[in-house]
Amino acid sequence: MGKTAQYLDREYVLKGGIVRHLSTFRYTNAGFWTVSGMHGDDEDSLTKCSGSELFSSTSLGARVVGLFQVTLNSNVFYFAMANGNVVSVSGSTVTTLLSGEAAGYYQAVTLNSIFYFASGVNANKKILSNLSVQNVGIAAPTVAPVAASGTPGPLTGDYSWKYTFKNSVTGVESNPSPVGNTITLGAVYAALSSLDNSSDTQVNRKVIYRTTNGGDGLWFRVAEIDAALTTYIDGAADGDLAELVLEDSGVPPQSSLIELYNGMIVYAGQASPNRNRVSVSGVLRPESVDPDNDQDLSPDEDDFITGMKVFGSTIAVYKRRALFIGNGTSPDAINFTRTRVKEGSLGGRGIIEHNSSHFYLSERGPFAYSGLREDFIGRSIQHYYKTLDVSMLANASGVKYTPLNQLIWNVGVVGDPDATVWLCFNTETKEWTTRTFGSSTLSTYFDALGRTRLWLGGSNGYLYTGDVGSGDNGANIPVEIVTRGLCLSYQDKQPDTSQTYCFRHIDVMYDANGGTAPVTVDYAIDKPDANFVGVKNKATGLSSFVPATGSIARFDLAGYGRLIFLRFTTSSTEALKIRGVKLYGTALGRKG
Repeated sequence: MGKTAQYLDREYVLKGGIVRHLSTFRYTNAGFWTVSGMHGDDEDSLTKCSGSELFSSTSLGARVVGLFQVTLNSNVFYFAMANGNVVSVSGSTVTTLLSGEAAGYYQAVTLNSIFYFASGVNANKKILSNLSVQNVGIAAPTVAPVAASGTPGPLTGDYSWKYTFKNSVTGVESNPSPVGNTITLGAVYAALSSLDNSSDTQVNRKVIYRTTNGGDGLWFRVAEIDAALTTYIDGAADGDLAELVLEDSGVPPQSSLIELYNGMIVYAGQASPNRNRVSVSGVLRPESVDPDNDQDLSPDEDDFITGMKVFGSTIAVYKRRALFIGNGTSPDAINFTRTRVKEGSLGGRGIIEHNSSHFYLSERGPFAYSGLREDFIGRSIQHYYKTLDVSMLANASGVKYTPLNQLIWNVGVVGDPDATVWLCFNTETKEWTTRTFGSSTLSTYFDALGRTRLWLGGSNGYLYTGDVGSGDNGANIPVEIVTRGLCLSYQDKQPDTSQTYCFRHIDVMYDANGGTAPVTVDYAIDKPDANFVGVKNKATGLSSFVPATGSIARFDLAGYGRLIFLRFTTSSTEALKIRGVKLYGTALGRKG
């Protein structure tokens, strides 16, 4: 005999924030299959994502591939990269600092009030506090000096010379030229010629070095002269020479990855055949690299360096399937050790530091590295992650947005022309949500009050400030929520799917917003990819409600099955907060 049907009800509070118990994308006694356009808040509710407004009314003309707030000599600048240009943005004024760059994504660091940036497809560059743009490093002269006997003077003995190029403002100096001829002098001045000129506009000085009488492998500074001079008369006494030439001032290699570590700049992401090479500058000499200190990390394997970020007192260098940890205080003392990590980062821009851990996107899914192992944090969104474009994952930018306890990456679904979705991880609740927005770069900046603001580089060339208002610069924000499978009876916090239920009513609890945009409610039985059927609002007869006033909307339905999936959709510039749902129905009996 069948059991007598009992009328049941069950309330699902859509908890959010720190105390949220309903985990997005996870099978629990509640929670969600997908949440797009909303997020959990600290009032135990689901709140529609805030909108955005223009950061500047001037378009950069193409998708934005770099955003950086930088302080140089106490002055704050907002740099952006787009359309082959590097620009400084101040309100509606956009000043082009550099043009003609090849398309690529940028990473950057700041040291000694100089902004260094790299893309891998362009020469490494720097911006000084006067907003002039220069190459990183200075190439050495390729022409050797020529020495001859001059007029009577103080030099007697065997001598040879070489010289360097220098920028007297930044102090950057090149490696020396080839050694010139050795000449025997007898109480004369030395007449130097063939001091070649540099095509690098940052070079404004030449520095001349020579041996002492007879030489012993040491080269001493003789003089610093104007860069335009191609000749020089040397009469400096050996006893007046003291400063040695530096032979470790090579130009840093063109790189896509750049990171500041212990006063050194580390360069990686180099072109083939050096895709596994790490180059390290001198301490507080960010534009000088000694190739003897280069390290190739397992260069023979079928993998390559994809990302790099400081990790505590070390530096982490990622490959797609590996992670190396480097430690040292000088370029010749850094040692790299391979860890046991098997799932590395797909790209460098998407590595986010949070609570002494790195969070990053791998080919398999999102991971967190805490120093012991990599922890897979994407099991609950694997079904969605598989739809994302791998190349967009590799180029994704990632930001830590503290006001909402979120880590955010911009990604795109296979077939999308650009990144159109944010993948958001709540660091307190460990939940995943998504947000539709066409942004090719994510960043943050501090406003005049010192608050962290979300900074968005649009695929359309505009810059936006995020988390503002309730619409995207006047456009609607789309919302879609699909709950996990709900039922009317639970055992050990799991749905009791041994029974069949008749689902009859739902109450939706919300905050009134005074708006006009309807929220559509429908449902599917047993599977979230089944056909969704509309419900009936008891007050209006529609399958929607308008949260203008009141706090509860009741709907009738007639669903038979073991689980019910509820879906809420809307698109508006209005605020929306859903506090929970209450489900009513009867149990019809158990299987068999």
